[in-house]
Amino acid sequence: MLSESTIRRLTLSRYFFWLAENQEKMEREANSFAAVNALHDSIEYFFLATAEHLNAQLKPRSDFEEYLNRIDEQLKPEKLPFRQKLLQLNR
Repeated sequence: MLSESTIRRLTLSRYFFWLAENQEKMEREANSFAAVNALHDSIEYFFLATAEHLNAQLKPRSDFEEYLNRIDEQLKPEKLPFRQKLLQLNR
């Protein structure tokens, strides 16, 4: 069962994804930047929810790569896919 805070984070993730989709549809350069930022926020909230659900211990000021590391530790022997692409998006 998912905790209430995990559900809130997933809801925020979905909302930011929806924002990214809507910004992308406007086909203007400024909207493209907004879409990428909203997509990044969506992914970050998704990873925060995932880390919480898996009891991956994150420091209060963890960075994006740390999310991936802690989640991977909890998923062993499995790993999150697309690690390099996610890190490129973060940059």
